[in-house]
Amino acid sequence: MDGKYHEVFIPFDDVLEKGGSLFLQELSHKKYTNEGEAEKKNLVILPISFVEKMERERIDQPAYDDILRSIDAIIGHQEQPREKVNIYEVNTGLDLAILDHWKPRNNQESLEDKKFYEIPQKEFKIYRLERFILDIFGKQMEQDHPTILTGNSFYRIKHRGSRIENPSFLMIDASIVDKGLIKGTDELLQLLIKTKKNNDSFSLEKAKEFFDHHLYLNQIIYFTPQDKPHKLYAKVTGDLSWDDQRQKLKKVKNKRLELILPTFDLKNLYRPLHTNKLRVGDHIMPSFLGITPRDDEQYLAMQCGIANPDVSMLFIPGGQGSGKTILAMTLIDQVLWYNSEYRNKRLCLPPNTKTEKGGVYNKLIFFKPTDIIGGKHRDLGFLPGDLFEKLAFHLDSYRDAFKQTSLDEKIEFEDLFKHPKRKNQFFEKRDVSEKIFEHCNLNPHSELVELVYSAYVRGRTFENTIIVIDEAQNYTPYEIKTVVERAGKNCKIVIIGDPMQKDNPNLSMEYNGFTFAISHFLPKDYSMLIKLGTNYRHSMSEDAKEMIAFSS
Repeated sequence: MDGKYHEVFIPFDDVLEKGGSLFLQELSHKKYTNEGEAEKKNLVILPISFVEKMERERIDQPAYDDILRSIDAIIGHQEQPREKVNIYEVNTGLDLAILDHWKPRNNQESLEDKKFYEIPQKEFKIYRLERFILDIFGKQMEQDHPTILTGNSFYRIKHRGSRIENPSFLMIDASIVDKGLIKGTDELLQLLIKTKKNNDSFSLEKAKEFFDHHLYLNQIIYFTPQDKPHKLYAKVTGDLSWDDQRQKLKKVKNKRLELILPTFDLKNLYRPLHTNKLRVGDHIMPSFLGITPRDDEQYLAMQCGIANPDVSMLFIPGGQGSGKTILAMTLIDQVLWYNSEYRNKRLCLPPNTKTEKGGVYNKLIFFKPTDIIGGKHRDLGFLPGDLFEKLAFHLDSYRDAFKQTSLDEKIEFEDLFKHPKRKNQFFEKRDVSEKIFEHCNLNPHSELVELVYSAYVRGRTFENTIIVIDEAQNYTPYEIKTVVERAGKNCKIVIIGDPMQKDNPNLSMEYNGFTFAISHFLPKDYSMLIKLGTNYRHSMSEDAKEMIAFSS
């Protein structure tokens, strides 16, 4: 390296709060020599006042605690005398500078004794900080200005001329929700049909030759054959091997691309996929709790995602009216208590294997953010009543979906949350009959659905459970991470959302827990992403997207 810093960054508090120590990885220079060292070096600058603010708020801001721990590990083995500026090596492509308390360049200014974070936004001038940085590092910088990293548009508007950028490493392109369903070529389709007729396997390595991007397990390929009325579909699949507790995925063999056939064979190849029956193991049925898929995407979500035990992480993005909440209700089918005959079918067990009554999972847990349209954020305290009463009005979409299921004829919506043996935090014990259909009962040992407020989830572990995270675009990445970390043995997580329908004012289409989780988990062999694309509400609902309107 030539001794100069290629880029100099100053991450502001919103970046530190949202990304934690991620900036120490992402701001490092990314080009490396053959020896594995960075070709150049970048510099990140943190005024000590930033560090002091993080120390004061680390209890309430987990990201700050993460940063402080990382910084402590970096400087711990690089002891230096206390100076106004101390520089530490993070890696071969990044240094970290800790600045002592700084003052404006003109010592006569009234702000001279104030630390950076104490200066009111209306009085603070970024150029003061820039000049201070240039006085110290100007001769070591390749560029004429440091880069301020912040998503705060106020700074970009007020301090025009400064180098102010969005933190790109925290931004995920919202189009990532489309990656679960991609288009294939007619040539590939014909090869798949030929392979199926010959009872052969079409390896993933062969399939990769038809795409210029990576293929993920459980990714769906669609085909639009000429002169045919309906699409055809194939899925990237493989043979997954789990441990006995279905807690760890040990290996995946025979990765391949397979046609998804409407009749489970080559008959009626071009019949609409969503008109096919659904299958859980060897149990074939026309619907899940009376809910039949209305289009191919809903069928794929139900058959290849909800009913697939090898899909432990299922993402279902979709716009308003696309059926996301209805599909969440069909998950109750997975926690009903089937008799031994049907349980054996549904688990697709080896011949002569007998099991007791039970469901594929024991219960559902619903997480739903408490954001209110208009921007009031997360505060339940002003509402009267217990936790259920405070969250009840957020459950109206579930209640509406429940009314469309066959369960509505057997039990009340509130019965989903009642325990069969004792009073729980919401209701007296359940007093309805356990038997609801010919082959299945309600779980005699647990509620069907447990409602959990995300603020109370720390320390819990969920086992034999389906976890549903609804409206995930209104969760921060940290909140999604915290919920996913609760998953124990035999768990399935279904994450539902739409980056376009954001109510949390601290998030955006590019920065939210939903797209962050997709970006992180999509490459995992146990994950699946399928977007619902049709709005089944009135045309007015679709036309309303074009309105220019803001909540008050």
